[in-house]
Amino acid sequence: MLCARITAKEIVVQKVLGFVMVLVSESTLAGWFGPSNYDECLLDNMKGVASNTAAVAIAQACRSKFPLPPPPPPKPKSAEELAKEKEENERLCRSYRALQRKQERAKEQYDNDMKKFLNLEGSMPSEAPSSGSSLLAPMEEYRGANACRELQ
Repeated sequence: MLCARITAKEIVVQKVLGFVMVLVSESTLAGWFGPSNYDECLLDNMKGVASNTAAVAIAQACRSKFPLPPPPPPKPKSAEELAKEKEENERLCRSYRALQRKQERAKEQYDNDMKKFLNLEGSMPSEAPSSGSSLLAPMEEYRGANACRELQ
């Protein structure tokens, strides 16, 4: 039979090796030979730093050594939330298109007023017609245009 007989000495050696492995494991050594997280890295390396430039460089180095965890995936929207979002997009899109039509009419009116102003002979009016600037606020225009795109 090829059974090996384990002696008491070998058992003691195995127990000692197991104990040493537990002591030297990575989690046990955390923080013994350097920082184990971003905050510890900052605290260890910021001692005596008086320059903002040096502090920023240290913060960047610590962040590269201990990066932020990825953000959690977005929570899926419920049917009710999707319906509300679609309704809001439809409302924004209708409002956007109505303002676009209003702006087009204002531009046509401005163009007609300018033609009349330029074709006048003799007496000059006291002031020229105002410009046909955009009636849409930039954010309103952006949100409305995006809402229309999402509905397509």
